[in-house]
Amino acid sequence: MAKNARIEELIAEGEVQGYHKGYLCRTRDPWYIVEKISVPDILIGPMGKETFRVVVNTVGATPTNTLYGLRLNRRRSGGITEEIGALASWLRSDSGQDAMRVAARSHHGDGLVKLEPGALKQVMVPWTVANLLMG
Repeated sequence: MAKNARIEELIAEGEVQGYHKGYLCRTRDPWYIVEKISVPDILIGPMGKETFRVVVNTVGATPTNTLYGLRLNRRRSGGITEEIGALASWLRSDSGQDAMRVAARSHHGDGLVKLEPGALKQVMVPWTVANLLMG
């Protein structure tokens, strides 16, 4: 159990509400601990009409399931690296946006397109950017 009285109250309240019986909570031990994820370098909004939002994660935010996060496997230590900036710039560029739109699917005929995680993995990054990423 948590060591903070307020946190313990919230956990007990959650149990009274039955949150611990929900699908995801049932699979966790303890039920109220969520998985730790690595902080991504770049955040991407997966839906848009004209553009997908692409932001360098300078504040170290951990996204919910409403944003996608990209984390470079090879990166220099500390701060915003040239590689992260180059990839984010390309993703925001006309050619990067076009590549993501091609990979995306139409969403309910309302003009929105949605980029699924698997489709994002298929976006081809140009060699000039990929070369920077591979160091």
